[in-house]
Amino acid sequence: MKIMNIFSKILILLALLIISANYTYAIDETLCDDLCPGSEWSTPISEDVQYPGTNCTLRITYSWRWNECLGQCEFLLKEDGGIKLFPASCSTSVNPKEVLEFAMEFISTRIGIYPSDPRCYPNSEDNTQTFNYYLKGCYHWVGYLDPILGSYAKLEPCESVGCCIYVVVIGLDENGKLILINMSSNVNSVCTDPDPGCFTICEEE
Repeated sequence: MKIMNIFSKILILLALLIISANYTYAIDETLCDDLCPGSEWSTPISEDVQYPGTNCTLRITYSWRWNECLGQCEFLLKEDGGIKLFPASCSTSVNPKEVLEFAMEFISTRIGIYPSDPRCYPNSEDNTQTFNYYLKGCYHWVGYLDPILGSYAKLEPCESVGCCIYVVVIGLDENGKLILINMSSNVNSVCTDPDPGCFTICEEE
């Protein structure tokens, strides 16, 4: 009987640990980011870069943070207008998924340029660093005309948003330059029945 009581207590303890772990690392499907107490996002940063193979300018607005729960650096593209393309006509010839992946590579390899947490830089053990990026499951281009900015298109999440988490690994080449090592995606919740014009960013296999 005593053994059964001890066994029951062990089972209860294990159940509590599992529930606690699931809560700590839970993903909010609305915000699409890891719920880690005390891990605050930085003030948004905006950078302009020419999109490869075009005469189009990409404006990327994002935030970063050190996630204490996971022990790694993370990035979040601004929800409204995090990706803007100038001029708006450029959106007819580029794929949103490819634009987002280019933006993630661009941001990751600039981690040593702007002030950030030194823990986000590739460590000295294997010269690599892993980042999480939180994206919605599907996006579409929306065109705008601004009296100052001119015409531009921005990526907006579709109504059936879903949650897509990209894992990006960067490293240092022989010259100490930051380079992309690997990029993969994990589906937290699928973008179901995307509206016409919506591009799915990552799907369940």
